[in-house]
Amino acid sequence: MPWKEIWFMLWPARNEELKKLKRDILKTWGSRCKHLKREIGLELFALWRDLKALPGTIKRRVWNKHLLLWWHRLWIRENEFDRSLRLDPGAILEMDEEERKKYIRDLVRRRNTAHERDLAREDAKITA
Repeated sequence: MPWKEIWFMLWPARNEELKKLKRDILKTWGSRCKHLKREIGLELFALWRDLKALPGTIKRRVWNKHLLLWWHRLWIRENEFDRSLRLDPGAILEMDEEERKKYIRDLVRRRNTAHERDLAREDAKITA
């Protein structure tokens, strides 16, 4: 049901003067109401979008940012191409600037260590 019909139902007019007055009010405020309706619609859309993304956000914050990173940091893998040494975009989305810098420094350190171990293992195979 359009909002104008609701308006007329809520404010019943007794005579033609009141009907004309209501039409004038609706004409002057109609464009403002459209903008207000559009703004309210945008706010509701933004709220819906945030609520829709909430499960993914919770998953990224809990799993990617904390549990998975903790698991990857338990030990440094010997293979430099291990998936634990890849950049995790889900975790990065949930980090602030300082956490990102710390994460990238740690990732580079673990990659370098894994690379050195991989080279040492290859050298051992060649010399053996």
